[in-house]
Amino acid sequence: HRLLRAIRASARHEGREMLIDRKTIAQKLAVTQRTLREAIEPLPGFPKPAIYVSQKTIRWREDEIDAFIERGYRKAA
Repeated sequence: HRLLRAIRASARHEGREMLIDRKTIAQKLAVTQRTLREAIEPLPGFPKPAIYVSQKTIRWREDEIDAFIERGYRKAA
């Protein structure tokens, strides 16, 4: 995990965007991948994917996901 954090920090410092997968987004939101896919992705304001590598391999821009979270997404109690 330390290496990944260092890579992300380096990429941010160099102005490059980081692409993250559904698993990482689910971890940031403290939900399951299924909840993310079925309940959160359809929400208005949830960022559109940045790239479809394949039908099942999708990536989002980390800065857009972080902005979505900062705008007030909170896990339902």
